[in-house]
Amino acid sequence: MELNELIEANIDNLTSLWKKMGVQSGTSLSTIKQLNKSLSWPNRCWFDWEINAFEISSIDNIISYLENDSIIPIWDVGDGSINRLEQLLIEGGFKVSFEQSAMFLDTREYMVFDLPDVDVTTIKSIHDIDTWTKVAIQSFGYDIDISVIQKIASVPDVRLFLVTVDSQPAATAMIYKTGEVIGIHQMGVSEAYRGKGIAHKLMRHIIAQCIESSCKYITLQASAAGQGLYEKLGFKHQLIIRNYQRPLLE
Repeated sequence: MELNELIEANIDNLTSLWKKMGVQSGTSLSTIKQLNKSLSWPNRCWFDWEINAFEISSIDNIISYLENDSIIPIWDVGDGSINRLEQLLIEGGFKVSFEQSAMFLDTREYMVFDLPDVDVTTIKSIHDIDTWTKVAIQSFGYDIDISVIQKIASVPDVRLFLVTVDSQPAATAMIYKTGEVIGIHQMGVSEAYRGKGIAHKLMRHIIAQCIESSCKYITLQASAAGQGLYEKLGFKHQLIIRNYQRPLLE
């Protein structure tokens, strides 16, 4: 897979997962079919990868439609259209809320050693999904709609992982397979268990699981806090995702 194709595969894995979580395509204000909006959490509003400059130039009326809690991710497709969208967002009162680094790992270049000593369970039950969601909320510091997690847990290509320490839930992760790519999502450790190497052990476990599933590439979107860990594990940077949000009035 060429580098540009792999970048697209990373973004497609992410946005495909958002669609599985529940999405409204198109709006009453626009005929732009590539505009997608989450029905609830994760509150994303985005344009499909193949959006072109002409369509971007016609979205001025979309900005006023976006709710204050909408998060609009921006990735540079290299044709100048993203710059136009960013300009419209800024003019509409949106600011960069946070940035992420899209990263990938070629599994054929990764050596699997002995699995780390970590208690990881793949979950499915309603009780475990409730626990998983509570730990994820603690880890990331924002609300998560449990009905979305319940829905996504039933998708065949999705797996939810829960780490326990001394029988207490401590960390979460989700993987989602699209083609020859597996994306890692919602990888977080609750505050009480940070600094104990759990994230590193969980990632090594997940990478081994992905390789066992015969995927060629693993993708993720790293925060600034997590990027160093992923780099140590062999992940390589692809592009920056800037996430825009309209600041709430105090």
